[in-house]
Amino acid sequence: PLPARQVEMFWKGSPLSRTTAITDEKGIATFELPGDGDYMLNSVHVVEPQQQGVHWVSYWASITFER
Repeated sequence: PLPARQVEMFWKGSPLSRTTAITDEKGIATFELPGDGDYMLNSVHVVEPQQQGVHWVSYWASITFER
């Protein structure tokens, strides 16, 4: 878990929506679900590379679910 990290929630409802939240000191983000449908939560963590010739290193996390 990472604190102060942006997390995005995409809802395939009507209309399609995108909401963002920032994780708390424990690395937890909280969202209210606007309705039934398909959801995706996504976060990306970019860090400085340890090797030459690489511009960045990114770690992606995604999860989908249906309500």
